[in-house]
Amino acid sequence: MAETLARKLARFTTRLTYEDIPDEIRDKVKARILHAFGTGLAAHESSACRNIKELVISEEAVARGGATILGDGAKVTRPGAAFVNCLYMANRNQHDSYRMLTHPGCQVVPAALAIAEGNDCDGKEFITAVTGGLEVLTRLASNPEIIPAVQAHGFRSSPVFAVFGAAAAAGKLFGLDEDQMVSALALAATFSFGTVEGARTQTGETACQDPSSTRNGVWAAMLAKTGMKGAESGIDGEGGFYHAFTGRRDWDYSTVVEGLGERYELSFMTSKQWPLTGYIQTPVWLAINMAREHYLDPKKVRSVRVEMYHFETTYPSPAFPNPPTAAVMATSSRVAYALKNRDYPQYGSTTGSLDNRESAGEEAKDPAMSRLLDRIELVGTTERAPYFPKITITLVDDSTLEGELNGREALRFGLKEENELMRLLAPGLPIAGDQFDRIADTINHLEKQQSVDPLVSLTIPQR
Repeated sequence: MAETLARKLARFTTRLTYEDIPDEIRDKVKARILHAFGTGLAAHESSACRNIKELVISEEAVARGGATILGDGAKVTRPGAAFVNCLYMANRNQHDSYRMLTHPGCQVVPAALAIAEGNDCDGKEFITAVTGGLEVLTRLASNPEIIPAVQAHGFRSSPVFAVFGAAAAAGKLFGLDEDQMVSALALAATFSFGTVEGARTQTGETACQDPSSTRNGVWAAMLAKTGMKGAESGIDGEGGFYHAFTGRRDWDYSTVVEGLGERYELSFMTSKQWPLTGYIQTPVWLAINMAREHYLDPKKVRSVRVEMYHFETTYPSPAFPNPPTAAVMATSSRVAYALKNRDYPQYGSTTGSLDNRESAGEEAKDPAMSRLLDRIELVGTTERAPYFPKITITLVDDSTLEGELNGREALRFGLKEENELMRLLAPGLPIAGDQFDRIADTINHLEKQQSVDPLVSLTIPQR
């Protein structure tokens, strides 16, 4: 009998050591950790997060043990801390991204942190656990047809895959052996969930999907640690994860583990520069650069044609798309803002969120913005690849400006670029700038830390 995916991924995760991880991958993992901390702290003013946080504190506060809610200091159960910290890290819609519709960092980092804190976990162990969790998650989502198939089947890919990364990272820090890790991943397959209806209708439940899935991944590892068994074929079996969430049994599973441990799929994760949906990042990036390069005068623009991968214009799925006006406004209004201002802010009403209606309405009140919006045509095409937009601007004198972008140029940040990006968030953080500098420095040299606990303490505002 052929080995299952759960077995192969469990073997990789349990055997992974810090020394096995190439330097460039360690750099990228630390970048993902820094991004999660920075964007999580930047969401501290969210009233929705605060209300949910208070609910978890009221129900799951602990006097001893547990883990810390970052930026707050309250101690709750470890699954509760993973839930709330993921909630904050995902809230601004500035979490990192893999294949547009999964967000591994905001899920794996809080899961690992919930187990590492208070358990004498040093920096190398933490980096190794996060690496294992990110690699398991991205590997399972790596087939380019998988995420579209999941979305077309009515499920939202981010929480669907999050549970595996959370389980692998938590299980690694628990010291699970191979058989226990197999069960953790199998249980994670059982605990996976999340429909696209909330994303399609732009209601609030989407905000709790990633946190709930992260919590479920931690639970899966905890249960496996107690000796609970999961079906070894829970991922790739006839009635397993892939079939349940895609409706298909004909997947080539060999690609999931091809080169496992030799090349790292997590290296294809991207950073969101702005708190916007993933597919809007590169059109905004391209629009800013074109406006700056050509000293664009918005009054001289006759038309703007934005060509994007068709899937990006029918979010969350061609089978269950947003209302057309919502999809167009979300992208077109952001491109219009970028062209007009030659920049895009990290804070303010124009940054957008999972619900873009309010900010889009405010922008439309600006006459210059309104004029540009009327001239933008959004085109979805199969000829463009994901994150590879093309913008053609026709001016009133009939001349044209063209720009195309390889999305990796704009979004695949290493630690150096992540440090620069996170500094832009400093003015809105609940802690002083020098305190966040210490967080960044600690993460930059995380391998030298004897414990992650001081890093957690640095997120608490000093009064």
